[in-house]
Order: sequence, then structure tokens, then C-alpha cells
Amino acid sequence: MTNFWRDFDVTDRLGVYGGGGFGAGGYQYETAGTLIPGFVTIGGQNNVTTFAWQVGAGAVYKLNDRVEFDVGYRYFALVDGSGPVGVNAAVGPINVGLPLGNFASAFSANELLFALRIYEPFRSWR
Repeated sequence: MTNFWRDFDVTDRLGVYGGGGFGAGGYQYETAGTLIPGFVTIGGQNNVTTFAWQVGAGAVYKLNDRVEFDVGYRYFALVDGSGPVGVNAAVGPINVGLPLGNFASAFSANELLFALRIYEPFRSWR
């Protein structure tokens, strides 16, 4: 992902930030179910790679010269993807699989983030 974030100082100790980004993302899914126990199942699995994007905002409070407390919100989403789904039937030793079409899937997340920003944590090692 390519991200663009910008911090703005409100006072000497308080700041706000906002930004977002875009790029590629992905996930893997698997679905399974039973239509008739021991006889007919439905299922599918796929890897989805698609366009991803995010936006967010937050506030930072300066605790000292090197540490800030950060609280923020981020919305992250992947564009809808799809993959094949099929039905499988078993009659004794005979298994029959039939495609049913595509299964639509999507992913998004609302995130509340708490963090400490530590600037130059290894400064004393120089």
C-alpha cells in the first residue's frame, strides 16, 4: 500500500493527524456446508487479491520530548472478490462434483488504535 499521512500541531502538546492510502491486498477464504448429512456438501475456497484502500484520523498527546500517546481510527477495505463454489455428492464410492458458480466475498475493518510513538529509542547507543 502507498500511504499519505499528515500531522498537525494544535498546541505544544496536542496534535491531530489524518490520511489514507491505496494499493493491493488480499485474503484467503474457505466455505463449507452440508445439504444432506453424509451425502451432499457444498464448498469452495479461493485466494482473493484485489484493490485495497484506507482512511483514518487521530490525535496525539506529547508526554515528553521522545514519547507521544496516539489514539486513532482507521477504516480499511478491500474491493469485493469472488471465487468458485461447487456441490459434491457421494453415493457409496462414487463422488460427483458440480460447479455452482461464483461466491462473492468482501473484507473491511473499522479499527480503533492506541499506540505510543517513541522517537529515537536507541539514541543513547550512539
